[in-house]
Amino acid sequence: TLEGEGVQAFVYDDAATALDEAGRVSPDGASIVGGEAAHTVLWVAPPHFFRRDRIIVLYVGTHSTVLTGLEEVMGPQFAGR
Repeated sequence: TLEGEGVQAFVYDDAATALDEAGRVSPDGASIVGGEAAHTVLWVAPPHFFRRDRIIVLYVGTHSTVLTGLEEVMGPQFAGR
């Protein structure tokens, strides 16, 4: 958690795998490709996806301090709203 907000981190074996997985997320974060189909996700708040090297972080929320901290550590989000 950051600032009391839930944050999920996915750690892959290498950066190439993380990049491939990141490519499965639509630009707005509303759908994720799994298998041969895209699956729509109904988030409870805006999703924010970040990737750096072999790590993908997902934060679903609007807390500005959390978003700023994630951007400082992970760089700009690659998908989300």
